Amino acid sequence: MQIVVVSDVHGNDYALWQVLEAESAQHVFCLGDGVREYETVADSNLDRIFHIVAGNCDWAGGYPTVGIESLGGKRIVFMHGHTKHVKQTLEPALALAREMEADVLLFGHTHCFHAQKDGAVLACNPGSLGFNGTYAVLSWNDDGGDVTVEKKGV
Repeated sequence: MQIVVVSDVHGNDYALWQVLEAESAQHVFCLGDGVREYETVADSNLDRIFHIVAGNCDWAGGYPTVGIESLGGKRIVFMHGHTKHVKQTLEPALALAREMEADVLLFGHTHCFHAQKDGAVLACNPGSLGFNGTYAVLSWNDDGGDVTVEKKGV
């Protein structure tokens, strides 16, 4: 299983198009601050599944601030992170991930790439696609095993 993770597009839909041209993963996790761009790109990429949450700069769309998905034997909690104050500490977001029995926590908001295993939870922030041009690709075997994170850029 492989997923693409993007966050904080902030109007740079060109960068999002570049990611989708470069990556073949069917699932794209969009972690907020770019809902308008995510929707536009998703409408033209019907062969992919977009998992979208709202960020602090997203005022329309009616998306939740936290989502949860089970894919390829892994439970993924994803959020922008502003409601869990990830700029100050990851602990509230990690506590929610543990409570939801997640294997992976995806978050944005800080604009800085981050990948760290904290106990049983892998926490990953892809950085800001709009400002830094970074995103992440996560991979794992469907029959279990560790999740690997690759930082990529456009």
